Amino acid sequence: MYWPLNAPRVYAANKKRKKLQETVVEENAEGEREGEANAAILGLRVGRNGYLFTTITEDTLTVWQTSPVVVLASITRSIQSLKSYGQNVAVLLRPDSSVAIVQTSLGFLVTYSIITDSDARVYQQIREDGHQRRYSNANRNTVEDEKRGLPEVNIRFRMVIKVDAGIGKVLALDEELVVATEKPSAVQCIKWTPDTTGSQTSTELISRMSWIQKKSNVTEMVYDRAMNLAVWITNDGKAYAVQRTLSAPREEGMRRLFRGYGFHSPETQDGMATKVAINARFSLLAVACAHTEILVYTAKDYVGNIPLSHRLEIPVSITSSGHVTCLNFSPDGYCLFAGYEKGWALWSVYGKLQASSFAADLRTSHSNDEGWLQGALEVSWLDSGTNILITRKDDNRLWLMEMAKSAVTGCFCSANINRTMLMTKASLLIYRGYDLPSSSTISADASLWHQVQIPLPYLSLQHPIRSAVISFDGRYIAVAGRRGLVHYSVNSGRWKTFGDQRLEDSFIVRGGMCWYQHVLIVAAETDDYHELRLYSRERSLDDPPLHVEQLPSQVVTMSLTGQDSLLVYTYKNILYHFIINASSTNMALVQVGQIALNGIVRAPARVRAVSWILPEHQILDLIDAGDGDPSQDVACASVVFLVDAKLVLLQSSTNDAGEMKYDMRVIANNVEYFDLMRDQQFFTSPLLDRYQTLLRQKAR
Repeated sequence: MYWPLNAPRVYAANKKRKKLQETVVEENAEGEREGEANAAILGLRVGRNGYLFTTITEDTLTVWQTSPVVVLASITRSIQSLKSYGQNVAVLLRPDSSVAIVQTSLGFLVTYSIITDSDARVYQQIREDGHQRRYSNANRNTVEDEKRGLPEVNIRFRMVIKVDAGIGKVLALDEELVVATEKPSAVQCIKWTPDTTGSQTSTELISRMSWIQKKSNVTEMVYDRAMNLAVWITNDGKAYAVQRTLSAPREEGMRRLFRGYGFHSPETQDGMATKVAINARFSLLAVACAHTEILVYTAKDYVGNIPLSHRLEIPVSITSSGHVTCLNFSPDGYCLFAGYEKGWALWSVYGKLQASSFAADLRTSHSNDEGWLQGALEVSWLDSGTNILITRKDDNRLWLMEMAKSAVTGCFCSANINRTMLMTKASLLIYRGYDLPSSSTISADASLWHQVQIPLPYLSLQHPIRSAVISFDGRYIAVAGRRGLVHYSVNSGRWKTFGDQRLEDSFIVRGGMCWYQHVLIVAAETDDYHELRLYSRERSLDDPPLHVEQLPSQVVTMSLTGQDSLLVYTYKNILYHFIINASSTNMALVQVGQIALNGIVRAPARVRAVSWILPEHQILDLIDAGDGDPSQDVACASVVFLVDAKLVLLQSSTNDAGEMKYDMRVIANNVEYFDLMRDQQFFTSPLLDRYQTLLRQKAR
């Protein structure tokens, strides 16, 4: 699903450093000093919105912008500050990127406000030739902003927090700081602002937590907002799934702040947990063990049902790899990056090794100073997973590795599975070997790949690109970013974009896209409605859509099945069946049935794809006798769902009272993607034209 592209770009920290005054102590001539030019990067954190990230060295905090990667501000601590509070050892970032927290070696937390000044600019762009590019009126404001430069960022000291009990690990959440202390072993919650009672701090001792091993210290904590779940690792190598209690009840005079369940308990020293990552998209918890093995667990519920899913083992020994230093799932959940002391590896979500640095020639990488191949200290994903930031131990450089990922990760549909299309940060790579006569053309040869650059004006406004879809015949492509969309003709090489910026910003593509002939079907969300929209490739995007179908809830996923049927699954747990009614002048969606799946599918958000299989008699009745009814498809179809990793078949039947019921059967586990070939084989037969004509007649 994910593949590295070329050699990464390198950004060196602290080559030139502008000193800013820190108000924690009064600066003077004796206290000022020039930072070391080659100070190693010790920590890296990216904000939730992905626009800013921070790094630290022993004495400096730096704020960067992610696109492009440039330094916006930095602050260097004085010698007196370092003596009083200790050197920097770790950095955290409040999820909204408004506060940076620096953990020091003497047990202090130094906090800074990060303030963006939208009226001030840095790095103004000036072309040497003096010429200016021409832009449309719709993008003029954006271009003016670009010419003015990037927004200026100021770092201001807030306060110093002293933790007398010693700091084991710290989490920065939206509402509070969570600090695991050592002596005594406890977890302390420090609110950013006091509550209505004036209280700002609450503490719970580890010894009072009945669900955790006594006399343990928390050494690692990771939190995921989407799952509202944290994972703690203790010094005895055990891992616990933890949630914050809302009501905070009192037991034995002590407030209960957390509840949790142990799910990883090592039997040997080699099995002790050291690092952890959470995958909210697939409800997975990855735990790295002391002997390089990574165990992936499935969080089925919030009451402790967390069984082992699969294991990940690198194809080299621990002598060649070293211990695991970091784990991080991609934003879409389809890829896991594991950093080691001597290299790194990429796995697909269910355990296929995608790439690793252990096959690289170490002598060549050392001679070329390619540190990104020799190990990773910390990593962070940027731009929806199309870039990875890598830092190394004892190195002052940031390595930005560009990734190419399958379009299936953003839009799960049959066309994206059948025709390989890769997404990068600013372009698409389309495999053209399918159109050649020989199957031997399956190759990485560059001549077999068609690269398409996404329009720069759209990228500048709507990056990162979140989804892309290709048509079954490979003629058309559609791309969607933060808002709006654009589409492209492979034959003509032309993009079509919105001329009116307000129309582009008025909706978000959420729930998928698919091509039916020259018409793009889009699951769109506006401020007021959830809609299915039909856009013609032959018309301007500023023209009204060919058809708009309003839905009562947001679309989870949709897919074309057969030649004229569209299945749409929504968060209300309802599967809608539409027929695409096409004429010479117009095209519309006609709903012919629906299935309520309440009590069958427990979590609609966990559904990744949906399709169905019609029995032969239903199709043959329509073709041979002409009396088939598309509205009866829902009564006889066997529905196929991909729920997380399980491929599930729902077979329809009737009970004694004549009511519809579904028998559920799990077909396969650990499924990353699937495709149904039966419809495609059937619709290549000579009966296709007649079948389409009869379907349209029935839809009318």
